[in-house]
Amino acid sequence: MNSELGIRNSELGKCHPERNAVRRGVEGSIRLVGALVALVMTFLTACTDYQEEFDNNFAALEYGDIENPELSSGVDPGSSHGTTPASSASVSSGADPLSSGTVPASSGAEPLSSGTVPTSSGAEPLSSGTVPTQSSGEQPSSSAESSSSVESSSSSILPYTPPSGPNYDTLDYNGQKYRTVKIGDQEWMAENMNAKVDGSACYRDSSKYCDMYGRLYSWDAAMKVCPEGWRLPDTTDWSILFESVGGKATAATHLKATSGWTSDGNGDDKFGFSAFAAGGSDTGSDVKYAGKEIDAAFWTSEVKNSYDAWSVGMYWDDSYPTIDGNLIASRRSVRCIKGEPSSSSSVKLSSSSAEPSSSYVPPSGISYGKMTDPSTFAFSYRTVEIGNRTWMAENMAKGGGILCPGGIHENCATYGHLYRWDDAKNLCPEGWSLPSKDEWEQLISSVGGGSAKQAGKALKTNSGWKNDGDGTDEYGFSALPAGYWSNYSGDGEYYGLEGAAHFWSQTEFGSDSAYGLKLEYTVDSASMSKYSVIGKNYYALSVRCILDENYFVDNRDGKTYRKVKIGDQTWMAQNLNYKTDDSYCYGENNAQTTNKYCETYGRLYKIRKTLEMAGGVCPGGWHVPSYDEWLTLFDAVEGKDSAAIHLKSKSDWKEDDYYYDDVDSRGTDDYGFSALPGGRRVAGGFDGREQNAWFLSSTTSKTSGCSGCTYIVNFVYSLPSAAFPDGVEEEAVSVRCLKDAE
Repeated sequence: MNSELGIRNSELGKCHPERNAVRRGVEGSIRLVGALVALVMTFLTACTDYQEEFDNNFAALEYGDIENPELSSGVDPGSSHGTTPASSASVSSGADPLSSGTVPASSGAEPLSSGTVPTSSGAEPLSSGTVPTQSSGEQPSSSAESSSSVESSSSSILPYTPPSGPNYDTLDYNGQKYRTVKIGDQEWMAENMNAKVDGSACYRDSSKYCDMYGRLYSWDAAMKVCPEGWRLPDTTDWSILFESVGGKATAATHLKATSGWTSDGNGDDKFGFSAFAAGGSDTGSDVKYAGKEIDAAFWTSEVKNSYDAWSVGMYWDDSYPTIDGNLIASRRSVRCIKGEPSSSSSVKLSSSSAEPSSSYVPPSGISYGKMTDPSTFAFSYRTVEIGNRTWMAENMAKGGGILCPGGIHENCATYGHLYRWDDAKNLCPEGWSLPSKDEWEQLISSVGGGSAKQAGKALKTNSGWKNDGDGTDEYGFSALPAGYWSNYSGDGEYYGLEGAAHFWSQTEFGSDSAYGLKLEYTVDSASMSKYSVIGKNYYALSVRCILDENYFVDNRDGKTYRKVKIGDQTWMAQNLNYKTDDSYCYGENNAQTTNKYCETYGRLYKIRKTLEMAGGVCPGGWHVPSYDEWLTLFDAVEGKDSAAIHLKSKSDWKEDDYYYDDVDSRGTDDYGFSALPGGRRVAGGFDGREQNAWFLSSTTSKTSGCSGCTYIVNFVYSLPSAAFPDGVEEEAVSVRCLKDAE
């Protein structure tokens, strides 16, 4: 058969020589294309083999022995403490660069967040910088690895010979061994966690990177993955670690591994912590995974807000670690720390007296309030009203670029933390802000009788300042002499402990500086000064927040609420979230449990029990509105028939125009009232979330046959009008408080 076909084709060629010539040309072209394809495949195979060889060689790197160094010590010129302990960062023995009032200009390089990544590397930036022009060429596998329970990994993390000298131990966890290391008074995992749980993945979804770097975790997964007796560290744990290795200015150099970082970015790993440049994954980013060989990012246990948590970052080109907020769904590495948080590792204020953990006792006879930071309920602060504004009466003491005054961790509990300006700008909780220059000057005018000459004395604490530099603290502001940190010398040094207080403002001066308030032990005055913020953010100062004018604080639990004036009335613009024995979060059946819906919708309150509460459920100076007061509100927003449209929030409502084509269920929120569809609790459970808002009134219903009923206000997602249905005793609804008439 084949020979017959060959003969036939040969004969056809003789009969049609022109077709035969075309066929020979086509066959020649096919052979040429085949040769080119073979050449390309050979090149790609060689590149793939080279990349695989590089990864395998990197995974087998061994590190030489490095001795554990002695830490340097120094003397703070502005402190009476004398020599700084060896466990703390060095303190300058030179002149205080702020003592003359002159702020030196920065000459340092910009940090990675605004810098570039070397183009010769295959590394990629995790969240910032310029993406290099060459990639490593790895392709992700078809699916990410995940599991509903903790599983052991099939191989250990990055074969690694750590430096000799540090105090190592071993932790067995789910079939895998982890090296641990004692640094100062802490014991850390010296390898990245590699337990396989829901919410974790390998870099680029490739198991070889789990073997090299450990797994990457969402924040929720990170909070659950540490073994019993170990925990996810908070920002203060990291701060202690930074001080234990010589101070934050050089901490990354001493904590990074001695190999595996791009472009001379390796550390010296002097303490055996061995931070690997494992990169991570940013939710919502076009680049799913990035940062391998460029940065390391580790979760902390502290949330920044409803969407972000704090993480610690180390970069190839910087000796200074950062503390940044990242979306909780992002993937980061995990290092666990042994033991429970120590008292000094959790800088809390007393919940009963609202006094700081320091030994300073604020003056009596002053009306203090309390603010609880919603990003981490471990932090509450005393507040005080001066003039017509509410100020924090203690220094900020939570995560985000932590430095402890004088380089001594225990001082964070006494003086609060010192922050770089970039961190300070976003540090204050919702409803509070970093004061502007004008707001600081208004404070100076309020306490100094219109003059700055005596304002410093009035603002300073009445003890704790050296050389008879104490103030009177007559307004309860309680400015403590925390000093400041400066990177002017290039090494990061502390100045002014017990001799000066410096507070950031949000107001910039030019392109390289920001204003701040300065108080000194040598003078009774207060003044505004300028501080360099460019380069590596040369200064770290104390932070006080001021309450925004359209917010108020419930001093019972420290929660902050937005308020809005509509007509002649002032209303809460958020639902009440004060916990009582007869209140619930949507979806819960036990009033003692917490629920995520409380953060958004506030609590639901049993009608009769709430109205019978001694002192009322609302904060002091506020009350549950009556039927007539609700009508006054509706009249101020064009009447009851269209009130719901104007008062409903623009989000969270069910989207449905089935009943009325001209009704937008989300509302227009024209007056800032922002009514949210928080639903209600009835005898059979909960209903109405995203569809109904029910609010309590203080007026007994006159509906016949409804004994014991109370009028409540109802907004429905599909209707433009407000209604007054009857609420029964056991029903639980939202509460909006109305400010008492003045």
